[in-house]
Amino acid sequence: MKAKWRFQVARLFAYSALLCSGTAAPETPDRILSFDAQITVDIHRSMYVEERVEIVNHNGLFANGFHRQLRIKPLSPQRLRQGSFQAISAKVDGLTSDPRTSEAQNVLDIEIAAGDGTLPRGNHLIELSYVAKHQFAIYDRFEDLEQDVSGEWPVSIERASVTLNLPQGLPNAAGISADTGTNSDFQFDCVRTNLASGVRFETTHPLPPGSRLSISLRFPHPSYFTSDVGEQGYRAVLQNGPFLVPGAVSLVGLIVFFAAGIHPLETCAPQCRRNRGRNRQRE
Repeated sequence: MKAKWRFQVARLFAYSALLCSGTAAPETPDRILSFDAQITVDIHRSMYVEERVEIVNHNGLFANGFHRQLRIKPLSPQRLRQGSFQAISAKVDGLTSDPRTSEAQNVLDIEIAAGDGTLPRGNHLIELSYVAKHQFAIYDRFEDLEQDVSGEWPVSIERASVTLNLPQGLPNAAGISADTGTNSDFQFDCVRTNLASGVRFETTHPLPPGSRLSISLRFPHPSYFTSDVGEQGYRAVLQNGPFLVPGAVSLVGLIVFFAAGIHPLETCAPQCRRNRGRNRQRE
């Protein structure tokens, strides 16, 4: 009887140990621990982007690679060339990776994985760098940049930040903000830190799946940036000097008048003399 009782007690302790071990080490869901982006904009608006992303791949969501998706901005009256991404390079846990790219529905997909094309279970550090061009929308008196910094993911982002470095620092006339959420539901709830070279924004709470960190900028035009003449040709000249066209039209008109033997002032002189004579008679 005592032996049977001892067996029951031992079995109870065994079940208790298994139960405690199961609750003490719950399964860790896949997620992004941190997403840090550093964006350096040169005088021609080219954006040099460096992203550092820490992920948890416990359940294998990222087993087929880390897929970073970037939206390709289309042509428009304010964007003379389609947005593009160049010089793409990546690392996984400090080792160089060969990123694969594909494009569909105005989205560039960058697949980053280990040497065998997969990502093992566990935590990983993803480092991605690229050059983004033609991201600004240029108007007559100002230019805008609307940039999704982190992208939208099927998992949560515990912390995100973006540091923006500008060629001449942040001008007083510029407007800049950062928000979190979606395109239809967002909040201006980031912590802002002004820097000598620009500005930095950090999130104040985890971002749920489908949410992103985004920045919005407005600069005066054409006093801050200049378009690259070597890359865009005459279009860059027009963007850098939006008032050149009216001036050129006036100059061409004067040349045509003089070539035809017509002096604009002389043409106006007889009529002007008649008008002065009429005014004297009235007096």
